[in-house]
Amino acid sequence: MTKRIILAVALLMIFNIGFADVIEEISKQFSINWTKGEIIVQTDMETHDYLVGKEFTDEIRDYKVKLKEKMIYEILKEINNIAFDENRQVSDIFQVFPEKETKLISTLMKFDFKDFRYYNKMVYGRYEIPIFGENSLFEVIKLPTIKQSYSKFIGYSEPKVYTGLLINVNKLDFKISLSPTIVSENGEVIYSYGNMENNKQHIHYFESLNQAISSGIFGDRIYYLFPKEIAGRNRSRIIISDDDVYRILSTDENFGIFELGKVGIITKE
Repeated sequence: MTKRIILAVALLMIFNIGFADVIEEISKQFSINWTKGEIIVQTDMETHDYLVGKEFTDEIRDYKVKLKEKMIYEILKEINNIAFDENRQVSDIFQVFPEKETKLISTLMKFDFKDFRYYNKMVYGRYEIPIFGENSLFEVIKLPTIKQSYSKFIGYSEPKVYTGLLINVNKLDFKISLSPTIVSENGEVIYSYGNMENNKQHIHYFESLNQAISSGIFGDRIYYLFPKEIAGRNRSRIIISDDDVYRILSTDENFGIFELGKVGIITKE
């Protein structure tokens, strides 16, 4: 059953609630924090000997380059299996557009270590790569898409102004992807990354409703719903009822929800 409520942030912010981010552990070295929108890579490398003396600075610089190259190799290997959208993996994008992989390597080379240390014949590094936004993974690999028109939905329902949209997929077989799609019951695309007016994060992931509200991203008049179904090979096509579509898009003021990326997905509750 679809649930529609307008939520007041102030009412839930009075509770002292501990939040957990949506984190996907790919390997010991590679993880994705979907809530913060970043990939974390950490690894180490043994040095040939203890680095001391006047050559210390040059040797550390050389090992820093080697460690960065090792990390980029790990990133390229692991991100291939990340779901890009409802049907494609990142590897599918690279196969068709190999220049995007080349551009990603160039982008990754520009990042510096978040943490870099040398101890006991070991160099250790930590990389944090943004998933969304400027110089991010998604900005490099995204594909051209068509922006949806919402004008035809105006007037289908009593106009109410909302500041954000939260979708609870907790009880459904939903899988996180870089660009989930929201569609109506007849398959019409209601939201994809093509609706964004800028390069900011177009989708947000949270474990709980309280965490999403407390983020402050979605304002104080939030439309909250449960989808009818999840579809697509990668299980990231979100089908919502036509009734929800009409309610959300009944006034052009609500178009900003999609154009400004005020859309969040609740994975647990």
